[in-house]
Amino acid sequence: MNKVIKELVENAELELTAAEANELAELLIHEMRSVIQAAAKDTPLELCGYLLQLDEAIKDHFMIDK
Repeated sequence: MNKVIKELVENAELELTAAEANELAELLIHEMRSVIQAAAKDTPLELCGYLLQLDEAIKDHFMIDK
């Protein structure tokens, strides 16, 4: 389990298996990235770089391969 995800689960005092925690985290991260990507589509090209950098930073922070 990713260190960040493990810490989030512990801080929330959730009783999840590692597989359940990973699945929940992946679903949440996917949704966050979808919102950012949708916002980037509605943003002028010269400004959407910031949103794409944010999307990439989230992917890297949680070590998502998708």
